[in-house]
Amino acid sequence: MTELIENFNNLVWWYKVLIILLCVCVVLGIIAWCNKEKVRLWWLGFWTSFPVFGTIASLYRSVSSTDKSSINGWLEQEQTLCAKFKPFYDENNTKDKDLFAKAKIYLERVEETGRSPFPKPMWIIVFLLVIAEALGFAYVLAGYTLPGASEALQQKGSYVIAFIVSIILVGFTHFAGHEIYVNSVRKKIITSFANSNDTDLSNKQTMPIDFKPEDDDKDAPRWQKIINRVNCPVDASRSWWVCIITAILIITFAVGAAYVRGQVLEKQLTQEISGLSTNAYETAPEELAQIQTEADNKAIIDQQSLDRKGGWATFIILSILFVFIQILGIIFGIKWGFAGEDSQKAYKTLNSPKQFISENEFVTYWDNQKKRIVNLAQEKLKILQQKIEKKHGKREWKKFTDYILEYAKNDLATEYNQEVKKSNHQEKIDNILNTKTHKPAQSTTQAQETLSATQAKEVAAQTTAIDNTEQIKALFGQIDDLLDSYEKDSSRRLKREIEEKLDELKNLGADSQKIANLEQEFEKIQGSKNA
Repeated sequence: MTELIENFNNLVWWYKVLIILLCVCVVLGIIAWCNKEKVRLWWLGFWTSFPVFGTIASLYRSVSSTDKSSINGWLEQEQTLCAKFKPFYDENNTKDKDLFAKAKIYLERVEETGRSPFPKPMWIIVFLLVIAEALGFAYVLAGYTLPGASEALQQKGSYVIAFIVSIILVGFTHFAGHEIYVNSVRKKIITSFANSNDTDLSNKQTMPIDFKPEDDDKDAPRWQKIINRVNCPVDASRSWWVCIITAILIITFAVGAAYVRGQVLEKQLTQEISGLSTNAYETAPEELAQIQTEADNKAIIDQQSLDRKGGWATFIILSILFVFIQILGIIFGIKWGFAGEDSQKAYKTLNSPKQFISENEFVTYWDNQKKRIVNLAQEKLKILQQKIEKKHGKREWKKFTDYILEYAKNDLATEYNQEVKKSNHQEKIDNILNTKTHKPAQSTTQAQETLSATQAKEVAAQTTAIDNTEQIKALFGQIDDLLDSYEKDSSRRLKREIEEKLDELKNLGADSQKIANLEQEFEKIQGSKNA
């Protein structure tokens, strides 16, 4: 028997340990989910350098002495490694001062500046409130849901029922509050339209955060700016279906819970009467027994009347409390959340992973993030290149920034060529035929030839502009890296390379002020080395 009790205690101990580990895993999972981008980048860096089975180890083993460089001077293994880091770079590369300004404009025009998403801690608070209130009548319901079950099983059943009720009510009350807020925005649209001189409310144009300059609606009336960013019917009509369903659910649960509790109370009171002994005064005289029995019955009836009144008062108070908890959930739904289709995205742009006060702070933060990714990718790429070099000899190596530069150039050229192909050639032919210069009319064939030549010049000019811009960006990044290296190792080779890169920037017509800043930093490093 002692051994059995000891085994049972060990089982309980392991059960508690398992519960604790499960809770820890859940907490760690939530933390990882909230920081998923950082976790993904950390994991990529970790697995890339992992011995034997990691990315670098696998790519290094796949290189043979017969491997040739691709057209752009890259080995396939190098491109594979760079491609793994490129998505992280791209995610940060889009976050510039224009995006910051457009996110602010979006929230201002949809009139949701100052609003925020529903806070995650509030979900937990509301959920716990509803569970705490629902547990009371869930336990009562479990007796009818699991008739004949043991007390322990009914208790577990009550937890399940309370959990289900909580999920249903928390969801519906939140969406009901959100529906009320969205309807208030639609009312704002209708009111603003009624006070304007416009006659067509259906003139809706979907306006994302990153809108094109030609689609800017800064001069549009107030109602137009809002409706362009809100998902609603063309007439901005309001809908109350979620609120109606939520009201029915709340009333049903509140009344139903009070009724079931009342029935359980009546059942208990009835059992008290039926459990009384009718033979308590058998030995007493008949008249005395009758008087005593009537007195006892009156006392029981009075006591049951008090219990019944107190019980029903408690049930009513609990039902009112339950209703007010649901109203609180609806108020939370009204207070937090957005009506604009991209308002959540705009808010996240301005406030994630931290609240950005100014445009400069925003740009500086994401520039640093890009540098961190570039440095990490270059570090892993260099390790791979060094391993390949030891095995197959020296060759001309490229950097991760070169990969980004070439990829961007190819994307822009491809995009431009696709736009040219999609353009209306006949319209361009007509434009050429109807030029304001009084040249002899051209045939269609001649016009097409002229158009092809014009397109070729446009593509060439566009490609040249892309080349120069991207080359300048790459050169600035390369000079920054060289200056960092030169500060640690002031070799003549690095000095000559920096000077050549600066001259190349000047020849490409880069910003003279930025070049001057780099030259000043270069001279400062040289001065500190000479000193």
